[in-house]
Amino acid sequence: MVLFLKNKRKRIWISWEKQRRSIELAASLGCELYMLEHTGSLRYLKCLVETLNIVRRDKPSILFVQNPSMILACFSTCFLKFFFRISVIVDRHSNFFLTRNDRITFSEAIFHFLSYLSIRLADLTIVTNEELSHVIRILGGAPFVLTDKIPDFDVHKIVSCNLNKKDLSVFFITSFAKDEPLEEVLEASRRLEGKDIVFYISGNFSKLNSNIVDNIPSSVKLTGFLSDEDFINMLFSVDVVMVLTTVEYTLLCGCYEAVSAQKPLITTGTKVLKKVFPDAVFVENTTESIVDGIVKISKSIDSYSAKTKSMKEKIIKDWNDAKFELDKLVSEIENIQ
Repeated sequence: MVLFLKNKRKRIWISWEKQRRSIELAASLGCELYMLEHTGSLRYLKCLVETLNIVRRDKPSILFVQNPSMILACFSTCFLKFFFRISVIVDRHSNFFLTRNDRITFSEAIFHFLSYLSIRLADLTIVTNEELSHVIRILGGAPFVLTDKIPDFDVHKIVSCNLNKKDLSVFFITSFAKDEPLEEVLEASRRLEGKDIVFYISGNFSKLNSNIVDNIPSSVKLTGFLSDEDFINMLFSVDVVMVLTTVEYTLLCGCYEAVSAQKPLITTGTKVLKKVFPDAVFVENTTESIVDGIVKISKSIDSYSAKTKSMKEKIIKDWNDAKFELDKLVSEIENIQ
């Protein structure tokens, strides 16, 4: 899929997957955006060939790429940058294997080598938080911190979901990934049964073990995969949003979505999340802590909604300030060409 934007300075942005951050940043930086969504066994080969053809045809002064894919970042910094004599800026997500304590496999070692090489060769690496910027700097790269942008939802198109207003509705945003403490959340829901609290858990639950699905507590509703429209409607209909992770250095899209909707937020108390979302209710990824967090927020819904509104305003201001500095830095890189 190709999204064409006005591009007077020959800036292009290439991503190998659909990602809201790429769409928003490409538009903000005046880039022509290409999202290459090939599938199948030849996906990477097709993406590589199409990426090469795009750069050869467009002859950009600056190429922005999204990492993941690490292969795209490495191909762009190690080959395209030098062959076409262009500047390459990588928007890098938190795929660093930083939390691994055991011995890494051979494939992970190769990943590390190519990943670190792309960091050193990129003209700039954009990351989402200060902790990752330190990692980039230690590895010999040039970092710039830009958090995700608060999504701007069209409130006029929102249709309220038919939820029981007598219940406290908690929307647990998940994709059933390994870093999401689902079992702890389910156990928390069991302990809160009879308290008029309903948990709505998003995501394609066909990924789950059938034994888990068959034994879901009565206070839990599995929504299944939600379209963008249905997801937004649910987001604005619930009382509380919960987004959890066991991984440090990771900013969660669901947190930004909750703040945009001005919903009280429960999230994991990592260093990064505490810094970006200071007025959330922070929990550990344990059943007891999750229960305590839900009880705490249920007693002051209006107060936490007001705090989220203030937090939203600050995050928007901080993002605009950082984006202004990024604009200047990109222009300086561009003028070197």
